[in-house]
Amino acid sequence: MDFRIVLSSLLPRLRARKVRYAIAGGVAVGILARPRATKDLDLLVCADDLQAAHDCVIEMGFERFQLTRSFSRYESELADLGLVDFQHAEGRVMEAMVRRARSHAYQGVAGRVRVITPEDLIGLKAVAIANNPNRRAGDYADMVSLVRAGRRRIDWTRVSSYFAQLNLMRWLAKLKKETSK
Repeated sequence: MDFRIVLSSLLPRLRARKVRYAIAGGVAVGILARPRATKDLDLLVCADDLQAAHDCVIEMGFERFQLTRSFSRYESELADLGLVDFQHAEGRVMEAMVRRARSHAYQGVAGRVRVITPEDLIGLKAVAIANNPNRRAGDYADMVSLVRAGRRRIDWTRVSSYFAQLNLMRWLAKLKKETSK
């Protein structure tokens, strides 16, 4: 999958339809901290904009292969396009994540891309850890990278609120200890 090709085609479509989105997942980790391997492009999309976002990827030749209350997953037969996942941003917490997203340069893509904040991405990684123990190692490594990349700028109050809601305070203590070295 070539994320530059996907983003160069998808982002102008999202902008034209005024879709509120933020890049999340492995691509966001790569932009905010360190590049790492990932198989898909994850976007947090405001619930009211899901139909418009769906139309954008369908225009690009993607097909939806999964639809749940929380996610829409798309794939393309073209290897360069790969997989695109929309996480449905429903409710005030998720919508606030999209609003707080910041613009970043992404090499090979014209214009700027909207990327979730490190704190909110850590929060989503904490949810993944709580929901799927098999993902713990990778998601925790992403959290460490995000904190180390933005050590002086991390809003620990927001990060702590996510961990507290998920009853993961021991993971927060571990994260703080490991990244303070």
